[in-house]
Amino acid sequence: MPGKVWIINVAGSILQYIFLFLIYYFIYRIVRVVIQDFRNSTVSFSPNSRSAIQRAGNPAKLIVVDAFPGHPAGEIILLGETTAIGRGTHNDIVIDDNFVSHEHSCITFYQNYYWLADLRSTNHTYQNDKIITEEVQLKNGDSIKVGRNTFKFEG
Repeated sequence: MPGKVWIINVAGSILQYIFLFLIYYFIYRIVRVVIQDFRNSTVSFSPNSRSAIQRAGNPAKLIVVDAFPGHPAGEIILLGETTAIGRGTHNDIVIDDNFVSHEHSCITFYQNYYWLADLRSTNHTYQNDKIITEEVQLKNGDSIKVGRNTFKFEG
């Protein structure tokens, strides 16, 4: 009888160590996957990252000139690689204004410049009080009018 108890104790101890090893191995694998995901996300974060388009630590921005719902005058909106403007909730800048189309305009960063494009909106997009009919390059201090809302571009 004492032999059976000893074998059961040894087997129980071995199973405890195996179980403990499996727990630590499981935690190790989780940490490894999280670290790998983190590394991959920091590498692939740059396409839509604001830091990828910052110049000397200053990202381009829009400053709200006229207050409108959800955006008080003076608010600063940092621009990403692509910034969609419109009334639809899927846009980066949502403007609740009947004069703004659901997909009104878009600001895109490429070739080291920001470009403003009207997305065939009903009431047009204006750069410095002129209707834009094709994509235009934005310059520091430009005013952008979307519907009844005005922004100042700083880049």
